[in-house]
Amino acid sequence: MKKLLTLIFAVTFIIGFSGSVVFAGNAGDIKLSGKHYNVNIIGKKKGGISGDTSNGASIFIPLKNVTTRDGMVCDVDGAVLKDDVAPTWLSAEPIGTKIYFVPDTSFAILDRDGTDNNGATIQVPVDPDTKEIAFDIWIRILGKPYGCMNIGAYAYDATQQLYFWAGSVYLNRTTGKQEFIKVNELFYVHWCIVDVANQVCTTESGEPISVFSDVFSEYFWNIQNDGAKLVQVRIYPRVIQ
Repeated sequence: MKKLLTLIFAVTFIIGFSGSVVFAGNAGDIKLSGKHYNVNIIGKKKGGISGDTSNGASIFIPLKNVTTRDGMVCDVDGAVLKDDVAPTWLSAEPIGTKIYFVPDTSFAILDRDGTDNNGATIQVPVDPDTKEIAFDIWIRILGKPYGCMNIGAYAYDATQQLYFWAGSVYLNRTTGKQEFIKVNELFYVHWCIVDVANQVCTTESGEPISVFSDVFSEYFWNIQNDGAKLVQVRIYPRVIQ
């Protein structure tokens, strides 16, 4: 489990962005502009990196951490988001490389090395009262063609010792231009009190709740990677009212 004590090592950086970028969305092109934070998830063949808390906009993960693509979704074109529609949980921690997200009022990369057993850590702006995210987040896959990456989002309920699935992004580096997709839904999850013996919900949240709600002790992206060398994440902060 990732320890929040790593917060004391935070190195904060802000990348100012002038101009605008056009993103393809289901409702047509969406034009965004303004300051944002950029995180490059880089597939690395082997070994870690020195200085987990060093400054930089990159997180390193294994270039290949699966033995086969069986069980992965690699037949998509570019990037596809699958959101949860009802409470879905695991009793065992999912296997993969972890990127942990911890809430605060600003952005920082706390641990860049996802190649070790501790995973990487990103601090993101969250409203301290409502626990709602104070940002919009976009993702796309770049690098050489034919790499595949699956990212599953999980919020851990320590009381029930269950991992609630918040959704997944399936990334496949096809040839041609790669578009960003918005993945805010990964930070909201359907939750319930579970009758473990019968594997059913007894009390449900109804609407999805924030993964940073007090009912969860951890939130992370679980990554399976088969050759994806570069995934770009852009975070556009919103003003906390």
